[in-house]
Amino acid sequence: MRISEEERIAVLQSLGILDTPPEAIFDQVTRLAALIFKTPIAVISLVDTERQWFKSCVGLDVCETGRDVAFCDHAIRGDDVLVVLDATQDPRFCDNPLVTGEPSIRFYAGAPLLHSSGARLGTLCIIDRHPRAAFGEDQRRQLAGMAEAIVSAMAMRLDIAALVRLETERARQDSHLGQVECLAGIGHGSWKPGTATLAWSPAVYAIHG
Repeated sequence: MRISEEERIAVLQSLGILDTPPEAIFDQVTRLAALIFKTPIAVISLVDTERQWFKSCVGLDVCETGRDVAFCDHAIRGDDVLVVLDATQDPRFCDNPLVTGEPSIRFYAGAPLLHSSGARLGTLCIIDRHPRAAFGEDQRRQLAGMAEAIVSAMAMRLDIAALVRLETERARQDSHLGQVECLAGIGHGSWKPGTATLAWSPAVYAIHG
């Protein structure tokens, strides 16, 4: 399913993940990717309007680059893993400042982070400073599978954040109710079917001593 660029950006922003601090679950994936594919650089890159921002990064000292030079911007235009065996021989990238200068990209493989909405949020990419002769189908599937796990982790992260907000709001309401009961000199009880117990609010105990 194809969606517009405006819709893609809206989905990315709705996840609330841009410009957030490092998180272990994502750092573990990039470290594992660098280890499995034997590359000095592995990145979870999210392609924003004018930049690519790195949620997790191994082997680079920057947290973002311009979208205009991003290999990942090319990767999100398709469904499959984008593989560049030698960037100096690829007309799309041979003049790219990330190739002619630091970090001297030669080999690149990027698997799109495909959201359930159809939005391609960014990539899980691996980078080497030396060209490679091949990147086989099994390796492509491995990288794509890791990208799927990242998208699942993003969804889980959003669910946890929603649960935390719900619990915070419930605690706030309970606190407000307790204040009202104390002021009004009333209390309340609640039946819990799961445990077959009746619970009383603190105000009830205060009223009856």
